[in-house]
Amino acid sequence: MSVSARLFMGQKTTAKVRVDFPLLKKERHDERVIRQHWSALRAELANPDSVLLFHLKNHYALIFACREWVEVRGGGVSAEEGEVTGGGGRTSCMGAGTTRHVMQVLTARRGQRPSVWIDFEEVRDVMYGWKGYKIMAIHNRGGGRVVVRGEERPSADEGDRDRGDGQAEPGWGESLVQAMEERQRELQVFQYLGTDDGSD
Repeated sequence: MSVSARLFMGQKTTAKVRVDFPLLKKERHDERVIRQHWSALRAELANPDSVLLFHLKNHYALIFACREWVEVRGGGVSAEEGEVTGGGGRTSCMGAGTTRHVMQVLTARRGQRPSVWIDFEEVRDVMYGWKGYKIMAIHNRGGGRVVVRGEERPSADEGDRDRGDGQAEPGWGESLVQAMEERQRELQVFQYLGTDDGSD
């Protein structure tokens, strides 16, 4: 397997360090730049050959998903814009009021399980807090297999091979999504049974 890593988002530490989407102090509150960075993060997260690793305060954690919606204040109605994997969504709002575009990532403050939705504004604040905090993109360049929950899965470039039953094998990104969905179903069962995480 051939894997590469790059600095995806954060402050530059020196002129020689390349960051795909650098955070510049003069652009900290520029809505256009924030939207560009959000769109870039969504696109990278949707890439089946890539994972995002967030270095936040004294911790490294994967970014598992992102979501966004528009909150309408005063009218009491919110309209969902869609998620990185969901698409579509409702766009009609009734009522008057101010709107707020909410953008969040699913990650972990402690441990490695997806456990908390963090506003993208907070993610940016963390990275503005110290030049060492960044989001890194780790990319599978193919030619290997990935192990997800003890099961070997094909890399994305092998993902279109026929398994012999007319179904194509999923690529590694799809395999990760399937494993996450499976774990979510397990957690729902454990919550229904009254336990926290199924670790008993």
